[in-house]
Amino acid sequence: MIKDDDHPKTLKTIDSLSSFLLAIPHHAVIYYEQPDDRIRNEEEYASICAFIQNSQLAAWQFGVGMLWTITPYMHDPQFAKEIGLENEKIKIAAVMQIGYPKKIPIDKGRTPIGEKMEFVEF
Repeated sequence: MIKDDDHPKTLKTIDSLSSFLLAIPHHAVIYYEQPDDRIRNEEEYASICAFIQNSQLAAWQFGVGMLWTITPYMHDPQFAKEIGLENEKIKIAAVMQIGYPKKIPIDKGRTPIGEKMEFVEF
């Protein structure tokens, strides 16, 4: 995390990061309450990740871009506290940056799945 001091480099970094984040039209914080059971927690996180991926794909159908970010937010208790998530069991899974992209990447086409995976019959 960025140091809380008056060093010019720190202030410049904070200003640059703030400007970048404030230029993004929407942010969505995706979080969940972690169950006590470790395996159930992994299942919950995996489900949330699938939801995030599906949301990105659905949004793109409408020309909406969604960037899935996890660091530094995911492990920053100060960030969680500042947005009102003070419960010790709350886990941030992602912060989605959402908006209409200024530039859309060139479609490079899709590689057939058979070229990416080997299918073996049992």
